[in-house]
Amino acid sequence: MEPPAITIVGHLNIDINRYPNKPDEILPGGAAYFVALAASLLNSSVGVVTALGTDFPVETLGKRVRMDGAKKVDIEASKSIQTYFDVNDPGKRDLELFQGAAQLLKPEDIPAAWMHDSKWIHVATMPPAIQLPFMKFLREQNVKATVSVDTDISFMKDEANRPIIEESFKLADIVFINRYEYEILKDKLGEFPVVVVKKDADGALLFKKGIQVAEAKAPSTDCVDATGAGDIFAGTYIAEIVNGKNEEEALAKAVEQATTSVSKPGVTHLLK
Repeated sequence: MEPPAITIVGHLNIDINRYPNKPDEILPGGAAYFVALAASLLNSSVGVVTALGTDFPVETLGKRVRMDGAKKVDIEASKSIQTYFDVNDPGKRDLELFQGAAQLLKPEDIPAAWMHDSKWIHVATMPPAIQLPFMKFLREQNVKATVSVDTDISFMKDEANRPIIEESFKLADIVFINRYEYEILKDKLGEFPVVVVKKDADGALLFKKGIQVAEAKAPSTDCVDATGAGDIFAGTYIAEIVNGKNEEEALAKAVEQATTSVSKPGVTHLLK
């Protein structure tokens, strides 16, 4: 079997949404899950490299996402517990993370054929000190694929993490950041080849060596749940580029899909 065109490296977690006065809602989650789901909606050749916990519902990714690059481990998946304090405003939540299967994923777990023959390799959001070895490993292997990386503002806010994040970014062909990360890094954009800035309701921007070359506006919508929206954006953009679309077209589609994602709770509605 040929390697997938798009390889997503990262964590598949389980999200437990706790609402007031109603039962817990248990859903698949994790950055790699959201990116892979979005990419698979537009490209039928997507594979995930992860450490797969015994309790993760693999079937939620559908048959088009290949899991033969996953390392199965005999422990449960990591759990992200999101506590919603106001049922009328699900954007207000606390996030508590538990280490599980995800911590067992190593750079050497990436299948050699996938690493060398995929068109695109995306290293999804994970703690910077864990993410950097994956980026270094890919460069040491001289991969021909486009390599992209994403991070999270919770990591960026810690100044001790910033040199690690920036080192990962310098090893990437394309960097995905959000509007808050952009404010921190805007004076350093010229140090990275391509930066895509996710600006939520304000759409997205694309920079090359610090110069803005593309912009996409977001359609108007009410934000019901922003969970995974940035990863949905990244997965959509990646798939569109691999499908042969230009950067402007890919950016517009990514904004459109991310906007659709936040219009309803969770992300599984994108599969319908």
